[in-house]
Amino acid sequence: MTGSMRIALAALGLLVAGCAEDPPPPFYDGVIREPLNIYVFFPSGSATLTEKSRMALSSAKSMERLFDPRANVWACVSAHADAEGPEALNRQLSRRRADAVAEYLIELGIPRERIVRRSFGSSQPLVANSPPGKPEPQNRYATIWFAGPGICKPTEAN
Repeated sequence: MTGSMRIALAALGLLVAGCAEDPPPPFYDGVIREPLNIYVFFPSGSATLTEKSRMALSSAKSMERLFDPRANVWACVSAHADAEGPEALNRQLSRRRADAVAEYLIELGIPRERIVRRSFGSSQPLVANSPPGKPEPQNRYATIWFAGPGICKPTEAN
């Protein structure tokens, strides 16, 4: 196990006494004390996951306890769009991006019922928007939080 993985597991509260390869103790409650956050980015106007995005999402698969049914871990997918085009289309695009990420997480083994999808259109940019006609590519993104139940809740932005 690498040092960075050990740090990530410790931050998640999943590193139990001893070594991270040890199975969880019998009374393991699976509480995630700090959420794990992954960002993925999209090409303009697209909801297709790039190979780089798939690799970023697949990296969570190495943290097997995220997929342990006893862990009660939820994936909260929040998808966004840049300010190019009408907001109604950006809202639809961000919804399609959330769906693409969620479907890939299901392929990785996260149960469908533990994935919350949220879409925000262009209302929550990572980077202040550029001048009109030059939208910021970093605002075409989705964040994926792996956290305990109750942290990931659908919002009225859906």
